[in-house]
Amino acid sequence: MRMRVYCKNCDTETNSGTILAINDDGDCELCRAAGTAELVPEYETPEQYEMRTGKKWPDNGAVWFKHRDGKPFFDGGIWGVCRYVTSKETGDKVVICAQSPEPPPDDWKPEEVK
Repeated sequence: MRMRVYCKNCDTETNSGTILAINDDGDCELCRAAGTAELVPEYETPEQYEMRTGKKWPDNGAVWFKHRDGKPFFDGGIWGVCRYVTSKETGDKVVICAQSPEPPPDDWKPEEVK
């Protein structure tokens, strides 16, 4: 399983398999800031991304989406990929930042934003 780590202080995201980027206290091993590093969720909505990073997901950024009616696509899959601006214009049902080449599980639902 791929694990990503994000540091709020140095605004760096890394794969934990490439370098040790977080220690047990959440300290970033790159910039040495205390308690600023956190694991990145495997899947997150643009709203969750913004809450985590303080930055908006770009309008031209890729997102996974489900049709409003929940019906599968012609190929049988239920997830499609498009630009975020397109999904907003068409009012797609579930939108997830495409930070991985693999779509989320069919039954994935966003966690409640606190």
